[in-house]
Amino acid sequence: MKRTLIEELVHEIDKIPVIDSHEHILPESWASEKGPDYSVTIRKRKEKEEVNLSFMLNNSYCGWERREVIMEDWDCLERFLDRVKGRAFYRSLFRALQKLYDFNSPDINEDNWRELSRRITVANSEKSWQKKILKDKANIDFIVWDQFWEMGSTQVDREIFRPIFRIDPFLIGCNRRMRSHDGVSPYSYAEKLKFKIQCFDDYLDFIAFTIEKNKREGSVGIKCATAYERSIDFQPVEKIEAERVFGLPEDRLSEKAIKIFGDYIMHFIVERAIQHNLPIQIHTGLARLEGSNPMNLTSLISRYPEAKFVLFHGGYPWVSQISAIAFTYHNVYLDLVWLPILSPEVAVRALHEWIDMVDADRLTWGGDCWTAEETYGALLTAREVVGRVLTDKIERGYLTQEAASDIVWKILRDNAIVLYNLS
Repeated sequence: MKRTLIEELVHEIDKIPVIDSHEHILPESWASEKGPDYSVTIRKRKEKEEVNLSFMLNNSYCGWERREVIMEDWDCLERFLDRVKGRAFYRSLFRALQKLYDFNSPDINEDNWRELSRRITVANSEKSWQKKILKDKANIDFIVWDQFWEMGSTQVDREIFRPIFRIDPFLIGCNRRMRSHDGVSPYSYAEKLKFKIQCFDDYLDFIAFTIEKNKREGSVGIKCATAYERSIDFQPVEKIEAERVFGLPEDRLSEKAIKIFGDYIMHFIVERAIQHNLPIQIHTGLARLEGSNPMNLTSLISRYPEAKFVLFHGGYPWVSQISAIAFTYHNVYLDLVWLPILSPEVAVRALHEWIDMVDADRLTWGGDCWTAEETYGALLTAREVVGRVLTDKIERGYLTQEAASDIVWKILRDNAIVLYNLS
């Protein structure tokens, strides 16, 4: 039987060895060994923990967004699933669990949840299961991996991962007691590297040193997710103003002073990123909603035309604003990361607009997930979104099938290879 247009396009999309621009996938060892004292959702991972259904839900956006612990108990699961059953986060993850664990039921219920949980546990006891999902099932070639829990780590499995340098802690390091929203301190990182910081110039030297070090050790870019703790409006600041803030005790640090310090540091980091040809990923939208509008970035973007700014998440809810930014500034790249599992319908609308307004070689995709299962679900959803958008454009005569095929390869693979120098 002859394939329909969308079936042909989906078949083409499935064949693409994907470059995933952003993940937080938990190290496999955390499933069987004592992990760091860090809360991925709201739980402390201090003891050995079985990978089962509740683990999957807790370590997905279903659990993260609701800030609650889902126990391995049907009463708890039922209450939770009843609330999230229509959420895109959950539908994406559940679709992956169905495919990976041969789970044919249309939903999880009291009669089948234990069997699904058992299958998850058995599969995850296999040491190579994570890689099997990512490589064999998802057809992902490489993942840009943000290990935000361990600042500056470049120790990754190079068969699948490429590290990126998370720089949020630098922006908040006014004094030694300050921590980023993830609980990370740049001074702990300095101690680990035996780098002495006694004055502001030392602090700047340390930032420059670590950016160069991470680039040398294989980091493919810089990631900034400071939208969770402050506005992404980074204004030009004189060095003397930031230096006055450095070392102040917390009882003398106003929100304005902290912003001045972070603004200067962000500009300093962008200059070093240009020097080392490192793209800069920036979280936009949601987070601290009042400060995460991507329009806040226009002064930074326009000041550094040589920098490559990769704006994440469609800037949701400011989807059209982020299109306008990329239309205006050709050093801006747009990444669909997270948006399809936040809302497939919003992602469809955004991608339609981006293809209309932005060069095809400035669009990428990432999953932004914590487990291989959730990443697989995110990719399934992203493929569906891209397929819907390009099928519609072909059927309306806006694009030829050949042009649509070229665009989908760019979004899911080719652009990221060039942007992150993966070739």
